[in-house]
Amino acid sequence: MEFEKLISPPLPVINIQVISDNVCPWCFVAKRKMEQAMKLFPNVIFNVEWMPFFLDSADTPTTDDQKTSMAEICMKYGERGYQMLNALHKAGATVNINWTEDRVICTTLLSHQLVQFSKIFGKQNETIDAIFSNYFEKGQNIGRIDVLVKIAREVGLDHEEARKYLQSNEGAEIVQREAREGRLKHKVTGVPTFMISRPDKKKYRLRFSGAQPVEVFEAAFKQILEVQ
Repeated sequence: MEFEKLISPPLPVINIQVISDNVCPWCFVAKRKMEQAMKLFPNVIFNVEWMPFFLDSADTPTTDDQKTSMAEICMKYGERGYQMLNALHKAGATVNINWTEDRVICTTLLSHQLVQFSKIFGKQNETIDAIFSNYFEKGQNIGRIDVLVKIAREVGLDHEEARKYLQSNEGAEIVQREAREGRLKHKVTGVPTFMISRPDKKKYRLRFSGAQPVEVFEAAFKQILEVQ
């Protein structure tokens, strides 16, 4: 007696494009919240692609290790600045982020290039998380090649190939083009910005910005899955 083979239907796929900058603290918080929501959908395949954005107009790397404290940053904005800092600390605590009080003043072109390099090997998420952690929790200068090479090693990339990639400036043009595309094509003016879609329903897309609660991500995933 022959039995028909039971073929399981393919798992649904959700594509997420995240536009962010590597010195944006709310982007770090949002990443962790997004990932908490993703864990609620174990039978869904998530494809997450990280796109660059420059919060500062400068897009050239720096090797200066000048630091500033969060308190100094808040002083520029008065009481509103301290309220924002308090909100950031509270949000970080909910997703296991241990903020350092010091920040290295640096630009992010090179760190975006490392993210571009990691995409080749399917390690964007790990690389982004390591960059965020090194900057916001360890106070490292992510504008330095030696720091980025160390991060590459941490996430299992070939760190010598990563060094060559960064030193050759390969990928800089791609990063700058994608950053322009975010501003001009997608009209992004602030980060993080999330664009959520399904590969089989390309005309339907959800979009929102900011470090939204886990429940917002969860609702967005449910809505995109229910599209007929």
